[in-house]
Amino acid sequence: MDERLLASLVYTALGYLSGGILYAYLLPRLLRGIDVRDGTDDHNPGGFNAVKACGLPLGVLCIVLDILKGTVPVLLAIRVGGVRGWYLVPVVLAPVIGHAWPLLLRGRGGKCISVSFGVFIALLPDILLGVFWAVFYVALLPVVHDHRVLTRVSSLLMLVAAFLVYPMAYVRAIACGVTGILQLRHRKPGSRQAQHEPIGPEAA
Repeated sequence: MDERLLASLVYTALGYLSGGILYAYLLPRLLRGIDVRDGTDDHNPGGFNAVKACGLPLGVLCIVLDILKGTVPVLLAIRVGGVRGWYLVPVVLAPVIGHAWPLLLRGRGGKCISVSFGVFIALLPDILLGVFWAVFYVALLPVVHDHRVLTRVSSLLMLVAAFLVYPMAYVRAIACGVTGILQLRHRKPGSRQAQHEPIGPEAA
């Protein structure tokens, strides 16, 4: 087997497993005995619900860990595994997919905001696209109270930025993939997905 393909497969598996560690679900349960999905409209095991249920310190810790679980496997793939080009596509998407559809909760994961910031922080460190996206998102939180709308609009702006700044097709493919997952995880109430996972303001 091609060494590049093997490295891509290994780091894709690592990324999926990393993404599937739902810190906003696990830490509140372990430290406070709280299930952040309870008492919320969206039943989402994400960082914003952790802030709401457990307070700012623990909630922010969960969000930071969710960012890092996207950043770390992608950085390892690039800097240690030497994964490049199209071989990076599944590696970068894997943590986002793992967070959205984790083994831990039988495929009922979170909304993928923080982990999406994380993978772009690692993928495009030279233009800080992930950092700017995260700052833009947080800055608009007090203004745009519907997080579903904010996520869908900001991810589309990120997609446009990636197409304008980076000519490489594989980067554009990754941006399309992440945007597609975010759009899927933030469908309007009444959609087929929403019948199983009600969507409210607490996206993460």
